[in-house]
Amino acid sequence: MPTAQIKIKPSIFLKGAFALFLLMALLAPFSSGLAAQDNNYVTDDAQKLLDQAAQQAGATSGERPVTAVEIIGDIIKVVLGFVGVIFLALVIYGGFTWMTAGGNEEKVSKAATVLKQSGIGMAAIIIAFLITTFVVNALIETSRFEPAPNLPPAQVE
Repeated sequence: MPTAQIKIKPSIFLKGAFALFLLMALLAPFSSGLAAQDNNYVTDDAQKLLDQAAQQAGATSGERPVTAVEIIGDIIKVVLGFVGVIFLALVIYGGFTWMTAGGNEEKVSKAATVLKQSGIGMAAIIIAFLITTFVVNALIETSRFEPAPNLPPAQVE
């Protein structure tokens, strides 16, 4: 006696929740600037006073110019972050496809393939991010210019 498979279609609610979650995951990198806005004017005034006192005392502000290596490293990190978000969306898609497969072996195997490939992609992105961070930090450390201390002139005989 053949058994009938019951196909359960995902509800509108699940589709909407998935779309909302995916939208939040894609927009998350842009939200950090909104939360980091500085509206504290008291600390700004205090910082200006401290900077003036440091300049009068002959101390440097400690700021150094941003190098091209840092800019390129930041661009690479942002691009890798966006690609990581894409792979995260693929992982979510694969999981959602698997959960809504309803026993359909074709959909389950497709979802397993998507999960496996996106997991490999995520691992590659994480490794690339770590290598980029290491290389950029190493280049920054080697390119720092430290002036030599003031030494007395050499005695020539």
